[in-house]
Amino acid sequence: MSIEQAASTVDTWFEQPNVRFLPDTNATLRRSLDLLRELGVAGNLTTDAQIAAHALEHSGTVATNDADFSRFAGVKTLNPLLGPA
Repeated sequence: MSIEQAASTVDTWFEQPNVRFLPDTNATLRRSLDLLRELGVAGNLTTDAQIAAHALEHSGTVATNDADFSRFAGVKTLNPLLGPA
């Protein structure tokens, strides 16, 4: 996917009425670091930890096909590729 295609896709998401941007706050960043410390990792899981921190902060569910999110305690996930349960 080109950068223009990716940007167009993201723009389409933000046009949806049920989508909102969640900016990082100091609390979110601290929680991200806490999650990484609990796992004793960083690197590739850093972005996942930020997403997980937002999900925990906003009582949300992460829609993902990435099993790494199961490593973060308390984070609810939904695999959209599996369809309804």
